[in-house]
Amino acid sequence: MMKRISIIVPIYNTEKYIAQCLESCINQIGVSHQDYEIIVVNDGTPDNSMDIVNLYKKQYPFLIKIHEQKNGGLSVARNSGLEIAIGEYVWFVDSDDWILENSLGNILNKLDVTSDVDLLQIQAKEFNGESTDNIYLYKYFDTIMSGTECIKKGGLPCCAVVTIYRTSFLKEHGLKFMSGILHEDSEFKPRAVYYAKSIAFLNEFCYVVRREGQLSITSTFKLNNALGLIAVIESIQKFLKKIPYKMQRYFYRQQSLNMNTLLLGIHSLTKDEKEVIISRLKKIRFTFLNMMKSKSLKYCIEGLILLFNIRFGIWIHGKIR
Repeated sequence: MMKRISIIVPIYNTEKYIAQCLESCINQIGVSHQDYEIIVVNDGTPDNSMDIVNLYKKQYPFLIKIHEQKNGGLSVARNSGLEIAIGEYVWFVDSDDWILENSLGNILNKLDVTSDVDLLQIQAKEFNGESTDNIYLYKYFDTIMSGTECIKKGGLPCCAVVTIYRTSFLKEHGLKFMSGILHEDSEFKPRAVYYAKSIAFLNEFCYVVRREGQLSITSTFKLNNALGLIAVIESIQKFLKKIPYKMQRYFYRQQSLNMNTLLLGIHSLTKDEKEVIISRLKKIRFTFLNMMKSKSLKYCIEGLILLFNIRFGIWIHGKIR
């Protein structure tokens, strides 16, 4: 029996938060448990998260579905959940976040009046450990637009969890998360938006992103972060070659933003790690040309300097950031 929506929750080392996440998904106002399913993907977690999940599974055996796999990372876990989802729509929810109690009711009501949209963009809040702030705000509440229209207006945030996806749309276009990398949302979301024939926007807050205890990017940035961003840049560049030239320029800003995140974090790497990244950067000089084509003066200047001399560009960025 098809469900209205499948909530996909990958699990890895979140025993501190998983109960709150599941409680929020279970205790929804105004919807029946018959309308949705919760797919918990155990990504080989070594902690006690699954002991907690199994307690909820015993209480709600027809609501919660568990998929077991070896540790493959967030992308693989999300893709596994998508493969077994029976919902008309899917919602990727991170296991350290939570959804608000009327979220599913608001989402399903919106989908009822905007039938067959490919994407539904929701409002979200951010929790910093003490309070919540509104993030990911949109102004197109009464509008349904195509993905290309949306991109021309500035696109959507790359965060995957603030979007509800029509399952058949993802499968029709072969849209999956790139495995083996960090920053997977930045590779997945732009492609999904581009292919979408219809995107609707919900004027209610549905999701809370946990930022509690997170440090600045320069204090948490590792070599894998840098390699992940380079993989994202390379993948998006291959994607751009498949779409009309007139649409490619709208992606230059996102490519520039990915590069800036990389430049910001590279200063926290060791000398040897920096050499690894510089070697990789020499192979993706096309990105510097993309930056120069961006409408942002900052990105244009950075792209020009990097094209001229990568090491000097990194040094300059470290001085003026």
